[in-house]
Amino acid sequence: MKTQGLPKRLGVIEAIGLGIGAMIGGTIYAGSGIAMRITEGAADVAFLLAAMVASLAAYSYAKLCTILPDSGGSYSIVNGILGEKAGLLICLCQLLAYITASSFYAYMAAEYVELFVNLDKILIALILLLIITLLNLCGAKESGLVELIISSVKILVLVVIIAKASQLITPSLPQVKTSPLRLLEAASLLFLGFEGFEVIASASGELVNPERDAKLAIFASLTIVSLIYIFIAILSRSMSAYNEYTLLAALGERALGSAGVMSVTASAVLSAFTALNANMFVVSRLLYALGRDGVIPSIFSVTGRRGIPILAIITSAILSGLLIIFGSLRLLLGLANLMFFVIFIAVSIAAFEAGFRSVPLLAIITLSIFALFSLRNVVFLPH
Repeated sequence: MKTQGLPKRLGVIEAIGLGIGAMIGGTIYAGSGIAMRITEGAADVAFLLAAMVASLAAYSYAKLCTILPDSGGSYSIVNGILGEKAGLLICLCQLLAYITASSFYAYMAAEYVELFVNLDKILIALILLLIITLLNLCGAKESGLVELIISSVKILVLVVIIAKASQLITPSLPQVKTSPLRLLEAASLLFLGFEGFEVIASASGELVNPERDAKLAIFASLTIVSLIYIFIAILSRSMSAYNEYTLLAALGERALGSAGVMSVTASAVLSAFTALNANMFVVSRLLYALGRDGVIPSIFSVTGRRGIPILAIITSAILSGLLIIFGSLRLLLGLANLMFFVIFIAVSIAAFEAGFRSVPLLAIITLSIFALFSLRNVVFLPH
């Protein structure tokens, strides 16, 4: 085993698969019902707001990860432009954000699996985490290909639900009955469903052609996912009775009966699978970068025969497992969002310092507003 650079084996298709896999994770399944309740049925507007702010943040990544392609992602960007102290702060936020998000995705999948299987939710989540750990130990390209295949399947399921529900439900323009503050609160909760472009930044050090593929993968995955979210939210407005954590299952049942519930449950598990996979990819690569840079023991940068940071992957799995055991769904969602807002604000500041002015400045302002709502959700709301 040795310390070495990670092999450049990822193409644009695998990168898009990682991005979509990270985005369509748990937010559309567990977060859409929460947003429907908060906004009194205007979740589609909240999704649109979240997508717009995510696009502003993605601009900075599209510019900077082509200049500084590295497996450290946001950490490497901030460290390279704003200095080591800022880089260290962001790397801690990254670790907490992705570990918390991984725990949220596993917990969300357990909520759906529990509809059919009489097993403890925590046990279900831990089993899923173990499978993902084994997959990541196979390698980045293999992990990216699995992401692409499973992402294609879960997108197909969601598109079928959308198509069938559209035949039964007449979509209408949103009637926003709630206050702008409630819309912003819901949008800040839903933001986790768009953070997958940061995963692509963390994969840029392993892209064959990062200057071309990083930007394309970021905006392609963000566009595909935004359209799916908004269409589902529009159709969900017709639902009157549902569990807020399993709203999509209720929509699936209305569209396809019991087959719809089973399809959505399978899609939720697959979504959690790919999101967990993408998040573990980022955490392991971040630990690798920290070990390589001497911030933590260099043993974390030691790779196996196939260039895989084994100890980094195992460590990320252990930390996610602990949060699964001790966390709650609403707390994990709020905390992950808060950390991602801090990360994206820092990268936007880095982009501003690098000479990209107007879009990063707008991103800093909007992300800061979202961060305040997210902080309120974590500190003051019951979990």
